[in-house]
Amino acid sequence: MGTDYSHESSFPRFVEPIPNVTVTVGRDALMACVVENLRGYKVAWVRVDTQTILSIHHNVITQNPRISISYNDHRSWYLHITNVQEVDRGWYITPKHSGSRNKF
Repeated sequence: MGTDYSHESSFPRFVEPIPNVTVTVGRDALMACVVENLRGYKVAWVRVDTQTILSIHHNVITQNPRISISYNDHRSWYLHITNVQEVDRGWYITPKHSGSRNKF
C-alpha cells in the first residue's frame, strides 16, 4: 500500500508566519521558519530579488560566508546572516505553494 497524499495533513505546513526582521548594519540577523510534518521534505531558504538559493535542508548553497543555517528537531529552521550589510536588504523565503516569506 502506498502513502495517501490526497489529504492536506500529509504535507508540511508552516506553523507560524515568518516576521519581518530589522537589523542595524554590522549586526547579525536571525530568521526562523517553523514547519510541522516535514517528513521527507526539505526546507530551503531563498533570496527572492536575486532568486538565489541560500540553503537546502542541512546544506548552505550560497558562496556568501556570512550565511549559515541551523535547526532544531527538523521543525525550527533558522537563517543566520552575520555582519549584515545594506546589500542584504530584501525578501527571504522558505518556498511552498503559499510562500512563507520574510522581509529583511
